[in-house]
Amino acid sequence: MLLPAEYTQPLSHSFTTKLTAEDIERVNKFYMLPGQRLDEWQIWLMRAVLETYPDDHADERLAGKLRYREGVLIEIPRQVGKTTVLGALMWLGYMKSAKRRNVTKMGCVASSVQQAQILFERVTLPMNQIPALSSRHSINRQSRTLRPKDNSVYAELKAYATVQPKSLQSIPFNADGNIAIVVDEVHLLDPSVYSNMKIGLTAQDDSILVGITSAGDELSTLLHTLEQYGTEAMQGLHERFGYFKYFASEALDQHHGLRSYEMVAAANPAVECGRIPFERVLEENGSLPDYEWSRYVLGRHGQAENLFLPLAMWTKSAGQGVPADSRRGAVFAIDRTEHWDYATIVAATLVEGKVHTEVVATIRNPTTDRLTEVCRQLYRSHRGIFVMDAITLKELRVNLREKYHLPVEFYNVQQLAQATSVTFSLAATNRLVHKNDPVMHKQRAVALTVASGDGYKISTKDSPSDIDSIKSMAMAVHYANSRSRDKLQTISA
Repeated sequence: MLLPAEYTQPLSHSFTTKLTAEDIERVNKFYMLPGQRLDEWQIWLMRAVLETYPDDHADERLAGKLRYREGVLIEIPRQVGKTTVLGALMWLGYMKSAKRRNVTKMGCVASSVQQAQILFERVTLPMNQIPALSSRHSINRQSRTLRPKDNSVYAELKAYATVQPKSLQSIPFNADGNIAIVVDEVHLLDPSVYSNMKIGLTAQDDSILVGITSAGDELSTLLHTLEQYGTEAMQGLHERFGYFKYFASEALDQHHGLRSYEMVAAANPAVECGRIPFERVLEENGSLPDYEWSRYVLGRHGQAENLFLPLAMWTKSAGQGVPADSRRGAVFAIDRTEHWDYATIVAATLVEGKVHTEVVATIRNPTTDRLTEVCRQLYRSHRGIFVMDAITLKELRVNLREKYHLPVEFYNVQQLAQATSVTFSLAATNRLVHKNDPVMHKQRAVALTVASGDGYKISTKDSPSDIDSIKSMAMAVHYANSRSRDKLQTISA
């Protein structure tokens, strides 16, 4: 049986759990499709997720309680059977919690209405197929809600879509001794939605949240935060957080090919146990490019499809910023955040066929007057040229050009698209050298592009957070590279 490549260890070898042998048989008999049974790895995982403190625990308040009150994160490749695990845990929790003495409110949370509907249909499938269950439980597909027909039992299982995050604010989720919330595809979840659900569990001491997901990309902020927490949990820092990650370690790369059986079996427990033939994985995923195969089949994090500068390219381009003896006459590009929280000035210059760039100023709560003064200081010391967006810093452009007669160029949409393309090309061909300034390092991971004409451009609107330093860098790099060749065409003031 394949265990996760990384996971939090149980409290003891013979740990206690809420999942009983009778529960497993009930799932196999009523929940699984005809001819199917839970895999051994699925049983192991369900037992681990529902681990409890032993009844004789030194702290009486914890005795018999679910261990992972802070939550559980499960990472597993696609096409493994994670929906089966997810649905089985919820169905079993509902069946065990929906009793007269309990108030049960459970939630299945998905990233879209369609996925929420799929989850709901799978969880409630036994209620449709087994007369003894359908006679006692009511299903409303429009609202995706499951309830007992006995009005004396207050219980509800509802599927939610995170396209409506406000609907998840402070819901009093509860499933005494079981999982109250399961979240599918955590890598797509907004952190605020996760916080809303956690708040809804605050008053419950024996109900937990379980998130399950395939690998994410550099924009999966919540997933990376939970991964870090999980890594610390494996080190013993967070005893009440569970972390289970299936993936093919990069250490295998030196011994096996990316698409070999050994690689896939190291990540996919369904292939390792023989339920899913390796040949089927190849047949259904063989057309994927390597980076998608690595992410979706091997469980390794990938890059966002429209990420401006991938991490590997960025890392390779790191080095010295603008050399000290080449700063005079440098290009200084300025951009600001949407709400004027920050502005960043980036310098660039062409030295021996390579464009060197670095951040020279980050200004908090900037104003046009403050930016004007900083630019005048830079001009006095370096005699450089200033470039900026034609729209977002229009007043600064007018100030510098009309009032102080400084050399200023500005970028329209078409020129920003050129800057995006040229900067990417320079990085890809080892002709870009950056200083890896902290603000750039942070914003690179969220700088996205969108289609623009026949090409693409950096988009502040589509990027999930501020990218002013990356946009400034692209303009500075492009102008520094271009001015020694064809003069950049600009809009006349």
